[in-house]
Amino acid sequence: MDRKILIVNGGSSSLKFQVLKAHNKDLIASGMAERIEVDGIFTIKVNGEKFRIDKTLNNHKDAIALLMEELKNKEIIKDWKELVGVGHRIVQGGEFFKKSSLITKKELKEIRELAKLAPLHNPGEADIIEAFMSLLPNVPNVAVFDTSFHQTMEKEEFMYAVPNEWYTKYGVRRYGMHGTSHKYITKHMEEHLKKDSVNLIVCHLGNGSSLSAIRNSRVINTSMGLTPLAGLIMGTRSGDLDPAIVSYMSGQLNKDANYVVDLLNHESGLKALSGISSDMRDIRDAADKGDERAQFTIRSFSRRIATYIVDYANQIGEKLDGIVFTAGIGENSKEIREAIISEVKILGLELCDERNGEKYEDILLISDDSSKIPLFAVRTNEEIMIANDLLTFIK
Repeated sequence: MDRKILIVNGGSSSLKFQVLKAHNKDLIASGMAERIEVDGIFTIKVNGEKFRIDKTLNNHKDAIALLMEELKNKEIIKDWKELVGVGHRIVQGGEFFKKSSLITKKELKEIRELAKLAPLHNPGEADIIEAFMSLLPNVPNVAVFDTSFHQTMEKEEFMYAVPNEWYTKYGVRRYGMHGTSHKYITKHMEEHLKKDSVNLIVCHLGNGSSLSAIRNSRVINTSMGLTPLAGLIMGTRSGDLDPAIVSYMSGQLNKDANYVVDLLNHESGLKALSGISSDMRDIRDAADKGDERAQFTIRSFSRRIATYIVDYANQIGEKLDGIVFTAGIGENSKEIREAIISEVKILGLELCDERNGEKYEDILLISDDSSKIPLFAVRTNEEIMIANDLLTFIK
């Protein structure tokens, strides 16, 4: 029997999936259910051919039932005994989940309780797990948490200077996000550099962006905080700002704090600074045509990242094995990588224009030989990281 695993990345109204061979993690099929609870669009790609189904999806259970139906119809899975596990990406694991976990009713309840820290993500993710547990009761479900890789931070880094009971009673602290990606990059760079542990600054730059400081392959700091709103300037998120702005603008707009925070999450960041788009590609196109506001936005974005890079290099305090750029912007925009490196004035970083412009599949060295710290562009693969963790729970 050809054993298979299913990797699921769920959102509040969507569900992305991949079917992989269990023994070598080769991709068999992939797809997405979206507009759940709105109308419903389901797509699946197998053997290079893409299929679309428009069907009402009232909830995540409907989407999973359709997924199971199509996996059978396309003969991707002929017998459910072939499916040996389902791996899930969960945004918020709090302090309860310090590593990936096999999910029973107890763990599922805890994921739901952590929804207070991730109200846009954890409820939908919990619904997806519950649906799989109901529809495929004999198949184990394993959750991989975006926050767990960051649990090695010391108190000096994760505690906020706020009343202590905010932490002890309400869980207010720095958790960080994108941990699955940061972990993948760390492990992948260990393999690439043939080292048991590495010192890295990982720049995960996409619509959502975060940096992490990695010493001896363990996170010592990361830029996101209690929520993904903290840290860098992002597509629609403001990143770091004076918290009193929330109270001030609540009064100015005659709206409650939730309204202002929603604006900081969805109407700020690159979108607000540029007045053009939340997509860096659109902003860069405008900047190339001489748009001064777009040019200013790129400088602001780059300087914020450069500030974190310098700070994290100091915190690591040892020789760096590399500064890594990953995710949509980090992997694909040679211009933004160049803009960021140009803003780092004191670490002796030297980019090689020729290398930085090369096409690549996996890992690309983009620094000049004279650079004091190697610079890399590396393609992340969160699904493989989830698969690796899932397989540790499967006999």
